[in-house]
Formats: sequence, structure tokens, C-alpha cells
Amino acid sequence: MSRHPRTTHSEGSSAEEEIAEQHVSFIAAHAIPKTVTHEDIVSATSADEALQNCMRAIQDDSWGDLLASADAALQSEYRSLHEIRDQLTIAENGSILLRDHRIVIPRSLRQRIINIAHEGHQGITKTKALLREKVWFPSIDRMTEHTIRDYLSCQMNSVDHAKEPLRMTELPQQPWTEVSVDFADLPNGDHMLVVIDDYSRFVEVEIVSSTAASQVIPKLDRIFSSFGVPSVVRTDNGPPFNGAYFNQFANYLGFKHRRVTPRWPQANGEVERFM
Repeated sequence: MSRHPRTTHSEGSSAEEEIAEQHVSFIAAHAIPKTVTHEDIVSATSADEALQNCMRAIQDDSWGDLLASADAALQSEYRSLHEIRDQLTIAENGSILLRDHRIVIPRSLRQRIINIAHEGHQGITKTKALLREKVWFPSIDRMTEHTIRDYLSCQMNSVDHAKEPLRMTELPQQPWTEVSVDFADLPNGDHMLVVIDDYSRFVEVEIVSSTAASQVIPKLDRIFSSFGVPSVVRTDNGPPFNGAYFNQFANYLGFKHRRVTPRWPQANGEVERFM
């Protein structure tokens, strides 16, 4: 289907043209956002110099002349529309411009459309997704981001996710004084119990069928009996390291059990990197 069906005197194509025009009109009617009327879109489009020039360029295939003679203030607008010219359709006898199934919003209504989409004060991603369902215009993403970031009430109520600077753990003075422990899952349902020396990066691996303390502690006991009992054993907060059984094991052998911050694997970075 042509993006803009031209007037023709062929009798056989009149029915197809009528169907095409009805389809385009249906898309245009259902792409209008709520709280903005059809008349608002038509009126603003007719008063928008850039959209009117682009629609003439579509009809006459005169994009080259338009880009060559365009004002500097509108060059960016014309180039954005020229890049998607194959997706543009003129609807309703030249009163509305569509990009596929979405209305191209004239400049005078763009900020209003963004404000409507952001009424629930949702974030940038959700507001963009809501806009893209029905409308489009050049620099829609950038304008949406600026609007939401400059919105005072959103700034006051948004959660600050700034992270504290990393505080690096000092390197142990000798091998096997501090070790890190973690698990890696295997395809058959078993687990790899990984013990890594924080000084030398030497790794010991044992296979266990579960992460229960009754299976893990004997494996650790064998490793420690071979290489010596470390001063510090660093683990996450999962089983079996969060129970009384492991606490008794630490007290019996005399090592300090250091558990990292929950949901912060960077605190146990050496063994996590090995995984």
C-alpha cells in the first residue's frame, strides 16, 4: 500500500483506495491520546510549519529541496522525519501525519502530551513506553527524560540509589589466613563447594549433593585438615553458614566467621569472580 495514495483515474483501483483511506483513518482515530481531542491534533498540525512542509515533501517527493532550503532552527526536525520517511503516512486529507500506527505530534502539543503521560508520576521508562503506544515526534525520548528529571515532586519523592564508594579489603599477609567460600550449581543438581585463598587465589573444590550443614562441614573439615585452619572464613548469608551448626564448627576450630552484607556479592568479590 502506498504511504499516501495518489488520485488516479483508474476505475479498478478506486475500491482499494477507499479501503486504504478507511484503514488509515481508523489508525489515526485510535492513536489519539486521551484528554487530547481530534480537533486539537488537526488544528495544531495545520499550524505546524515543519509538519506541513514534511507532508508536502511526502506528496511531491521533494525531501532534497526541503532539506536544502530549511531554516537552521528546523533542520534537526526535518532530518529526523526524513530518516523515517518510508514509515510516514498522511491521513484524513492531509490533516494528520502518522508514523506507522502512531500520530506524529506537532510541536505545540508535545509538552502537553508528555505531561499527560506522566500524570501518575511513574518513572522515565514507563512514561516512554506509554507514549510510544500511540504517539511519536522527533527527540521524544530526550524531551521525556528532561521533563521527568526536572519535575520537582518526582525529585522530592524519588529514592536515591547512589552507592557508597567501595572500601577495599586489605590483602592478607600470608597464604591461607583468610579464605572465601561459596557454591556454584551444577546441571545435575549437585553443587560445587568452592574455597579460595584470598592471598594466593589457590582454589579447592568439593562436590556436594546439597548445601546442608551436614554435607558441607565435613568437606570443609577435610580441606582445613589438609591446608590448616584459616584465621577468617568469609561467606554469604545462605545455608549452611547462617545456622548454629556452622557457628559451633567455627568455635571448635577457632576461626572467625565473617558474613558479607546481604544482597551485596561485591563484598565477597574474589570467590564471586571465580564463579
